[in-house]
Amino acid sequence: MNFKKTIAKILLDLIPVAVGVYIGILGSNWNENQKTIEFKDHTIERIRKEIEKNKSLILEVKDYHIMVNEKIKKMPRIESYKDTISLHFWRGLRIPRLQKSAYQTAMQTGIIGEIEIALLEKINEVYLQIDLYNQFRNTASQGLYANDFSDIKSFNKIASFLGVTMVDLYYLENEIIEKFKTCLSEMDKTNKE
Repeated sequence: MNFKKTIAKILLDLIPVAVGVYIGILGSNWNENQKTIEFKDHTIERIRKEIEKNKSLILEVKDYHIMVNEKIKKMPRIESYKDTISLHFWRGLRIPRLQKSAYQTAMQTGIIGEIEIALLEKINEVYLQIDLYNQFRNTASQGLYANDFSDIKSFNKIASFLGVTMVDLYYLENEIIEKFKTCLSEMDKTNKE
């Protein structure tokens, strides 16, 4: 009898300790989940701001790119240096380098895996477009600067290159702006849920 009472007493003493430990673990897990949710929400907001900034960078130069394309289409052939006056509109390529630091941070910290799949797909589509845009920027710059600006005969070739570049840029910018809008809309939808 004494042995059974001792076992019962030990068990009765252990139950509150076990329950306390269990509640402590639950509380700790809840705290960690809350921190993860807050970090995820903060990351989504940083990505939103980055997308909005990139969108504004493109919108700042989009009309210029359209104007350059229109002027190049109407430009007469350049035969001498005095004909270069028709290039008075030129202010450089003006293709901005789009940012992706918020996205890269989300990837490096692993928080990207906590984002809802529908939103994550839209975010990934946007950043794929950002990579394409930045690659286009580099290719266009390299293509332009590879020309010989000291030879007047090169100017017609340069003008043709710029015309093609501006047309491609027009379509690329329209596509990326649509991706930005779709992603921002998905963020709003996800945020309301």
